[in-house]
Order: sequence, then C-alpha cells, then structure tokens
Amino acid sequence: MSTFLSNTGSTVVGTLVGFGLALGGDRLFAARRRAHERVRSLQAVADRIFHARALRELPADPAKGLRVLAQTEEDDRDRCAQSVLETRDLIQKVIGQLTPTDPAQRGLIEMHAACLQYLTSETEQPAAYVKHLQELRRELDHGQQKLHAVNPDLVIREPGSAVRVTPH
Repeated sequence: MSTFLSNTGSTVVGTLVGFGLALGGDRLFAARRRAHERVRSLQAVADRIFHARALRELPADPAKGLRVLAQTEEDDRDRCAQSVLETRDLIQKVIGQLTPTDPAQRGLIEMHAACLQYLTSETEQPAAYVKHLQELRRELDHGQQKLHAVNPDLVIREPGSAVRVTPH
C-alpha cells in the first residue's frame, strides 16, 4: 500500500510539473506571438509612410498665400488627402491593437494628430497644401524615429522615398 501511495504521489507531482511547464510554455509562445504581431503592425505603419508618394520630398513651394489651383493641382491635392487619410487610418488601427501603456503609443498618437492637422490645414488653406505636406512629412519622420527608439528592429526609411527606389 505504501508503494502505491508513493507511486501515486510521484505521478501527481509529475503531472503537476508537466502541466506547469506546458502552461508556462504556452504563455511564452503567446507573448512571443504578441511581440511579433506588434512589430509587424508598427512596421506596416513605417512601410506605409515610406510608400506614400504624397510624402516625398519636394522643393519649397514658391507660391505664398492663397491662389487659385489649376485642375491638375486640385486633383493632386485630392490624391494627397486620400493618401494621408489612408495613413491616418492605418495608424489608428495600430493604436487600437496595442495596449494603452505600450511605449509606441505616444509616437503613434502624435503621428495620428499630425495627419489630422494636415487634413484640417489643407482644407482651410488648399493653395498651401504642399507646405502642409512638408510639415506632415517632418512630423511623421519624427514619429517614426520615436517608434524606432522603442523598437530598434523596425526598418525606418525616409517618408515618401519609395518613389526614388529603382528596381535592379
């Protein structure tokens, strides 16, 4: 009888240890998966900013103040606004995926606010949309640097610079 109790006791202990190891491994796997998803989400924002043609570096707009936009400029302004809306929406989506205490939140929230500021400014001063795009570009680049400081694994490239990349 004592051999039976001894064997049963070691079986129970072994089962509990196995259960604990399995639970710990599952939690570790889940944490790694969350960290990987976080990096993928942040990288998606950085890639969107890299590919946004509207954010490419432009020469300073020589026009000062308000002026009447030619139809092609109006079309370009509309395309730029659409690009900024898509960028803002992606940033908002990633903000929602992260925990409120995630260190990346601050940079993302500032980037989101910069997109909103651009959309407001270009509506109020449509002829100055290029100037406002340049300001947005600087703000998004600054936000990307904050994301990179939080996660050095991110590949951060100059906003809008994908238009300069030539295929090999």
